[in-house]
Amino acid sequence: MTRPSPTIRGLRRFSRLVTIGERNECWPHDGRADDKGYPFVNIGGYCTRAHRLAWFVAHGEWPPDGSVVRHSCDNPPCCNPRHLLLGTVKDNSDDMVERDRAVHPRGEALRHSKLTEDDVRAIRIAYGNGVKQPDLSESFGVTQACISQVVTRKTWSHVADLPALENVT
Repeated sequence: MTRPSPTIRGLRRFSRLVTIGERNECWPHDGRADDKGYPFVNIGGYCTRAHRLAWFVAHGEWPPDGSVVRHSCDNPPCCNPRHLLLGTVKDNSDDMVERDRAVHPRGEALRHSKLTEDDVRAIRIAYGNGVKQPDLSESFGVTQACISQVVTRKTWSHVADLPALENVT
């Protein structure tokens, strides 16, 4: 893909939005950002993330197609060239896992989840008391396969059972 070269005017506008600090500090871009916190800029009708333009300014060329510009500082607005590394999507994903930034939603945090943690506990208790899976699936509005996975802990394994109450008076 052919990307336009930034104009002097565009580079001036970009540089006014970057707060340059000490050599090893982050240099945040203070412009508009996307929902993940990455500022973006428009260069000659080409919209790109600010740190990719910072790469261009530092190296005199756009990152190659198929590559990503990673942040060693994990700070999306940072445009300090010393904090920017060229890599692959896999490199970027590996960074995320290594730095414990990977988010693995489960249970109720999954937007398509039909059950709550309380539902899961109730299903397990009812099943333990002899209620059949087809009856549970009808009651909770999910498939019998879903109920099976809940009671065998193939899903919702993070949900602890309620402790047994003994000698409650």
